[in-house]
Parts: sequence; C-alpha cells; structure tokens
Amino acid sequence: MGHQTSIRLSPGAGIRGATETDVPEMYIGLAPPGPAYVHLELTTDDDVLIGLRRALPGTLTQARVAGLGSAG
Repeated sequence: MGHQTSIRLSPGAGIRGATETDVPEMYIGLAPPGPAYVHLELTTDDDVLIGLRRALPGTLTQARVAGLGSAG
C-alpha cells in the first residue's frame, strides 16, 4: 500500500495577509487519491465549506476558529 499524508487547510483565513479569491478551486485539486485525511478550519463561508466537503469525500476533521469566517 502507498504512503499518504494529511493536510490542514484554513480556506479564506487571510493568514499573514494572504488573499484567496478562488477558494473552492484552490482546494478541489486535493480530491482522490488525495491526502489520508483533511483537517479543515472553518474559516470561510458555509457555501464554500459545503463545496469542499463534497469535493473531498474522504475523512475530514473540522475545527472552529474564533473570530474568523462563519465560525466567528
């Protein structure tokens, strides 16, 4: 069996001043065979998060981030 790794994403969070204008398109490329699991910070609006969930059907963990996106 091949090796897989995991990734933590914070879509649209603006960390260190970064601006993401096409959040869904940036992350949908992770779809299968993709990472073993995705840790997704809830840092963007619900429509984008729902789209990412549909595009990444594997194991997903979520974390709320106070003061950011729809989780604030």
